Amino acid sequence: MTKKDRLFHQKTKKNDLILLIILLGYIVRRIGHWSDDFYKQLNQLCFRLFLPVQLFCNVYAIDDLSTMNWCVIGYLFCGILACALVGVLAAKALVPKRLQKGVIVIPGSSNPDH
Repeated sequence: MTKKDRLFHQKTKKNDLILLIILLGYIVRRIGHWSDDFYKQLNQLCFRLFLPVQLFCNVYAIDDLSTMNWCVIGYLFCGILACALVGVLAAKALVPKRLQKGVIVIPGSSNPDH
């Protein structure tokens, strides 16, 4: 097995793990055994702790930066910036109240729980 094959299989296993966690969360939510507050706290825990730790571990496991596809990374980075710019422009054009513009551009920024 070549180095590229091993790298592909490692990435596939990590993606499978994330998909299994999402599927498990969906099934547990559909069963509905616990209260809505518990699911809200569990969701926050997953997105604020587990997902960043998983992303860090994925990036840390990169052996060599030459294996990275920099064209795709640049394309994704530019796409994210373009979406943010469209959000800002849309908020300026479509939302009359200044206090609501941040909610349109950055979802969850005005959440009273934070």
